[in-house]
Amino acid sequence: MPEHHHLELLAHQGFGSAIIEAQLALYGVPFMRVPVGDVLNDANAQNRVEQDNPLGQLPTLIVNGSLVMTESAAITLWLSEEYGTEAMNLAPRVGDSLRPTFLRWLIYWVTSPYPVFTYLDRSKKLVSGAAAQTELENRLKERLEALIGNLEHTARSPWFLGDQFTALDIYSAVFSEWTPGREWYSKHAPKLSAIADRVWNLPSLGAVYEQNFGGR
Repeated sequence: MPEHHHLELLAHQGFGSAIIEAQLALYGVPFMRVPVGDVLNDANAQNRVEQDNPLGQLPTLIVNGSLVMTESAAITLWLSEEYGTEAMNLAPRVGDSLRPTFLRWLIYWVTSPYPVFTYLDRSKKLVSGAAAQTELENRLKERLEALIGNLEHTARSPWFLGDQFTALDIYSAVFSEWTPGREWYSKHAPKLSAIADRVWNLPSLGAVYEQNFGGR
């Protein structure tokens, strides 16, 4: 394991940085969590993150003080390459029969449901007037639910890919804490909801959940 890497994760509770926090905890990798504030509603927080990530988004991972990594899928694959072991690897290796399916759904997650939040979280900045904002939010939520429905249809048990635990299960767990909420997941996406419960019940992730979502 390349312990020489010095990792700084720019983070805010409940944001996408939780996806990477969970992975680092599972790999047992030391890192510095750098609280930056709410980048959606705090201009100072956004300006701070934009110093390293022009999009002003989380997660942002700084490696050895100079290499900046953004985009959770890219970070996920890099962490697997750097820290994955036989006992714990959150991405199937090249040659593993599950790798193509893993890559498909990893990219789906970050290019389909995840971007909906880019607009849903900023609805008040995108359109003016309460009626327009409500309509935009409703349409985005409908789209989000449909996209999550595709994941629910695909998910297996006990983990997203079946017997192999991967980063897709971390995505399932974190997303289940966001809109449309745990109650919706329990009713409309029970497989994803069950995966989320299994993830958050892992002893090594208790502190991550407490930090980001307030405990269970």
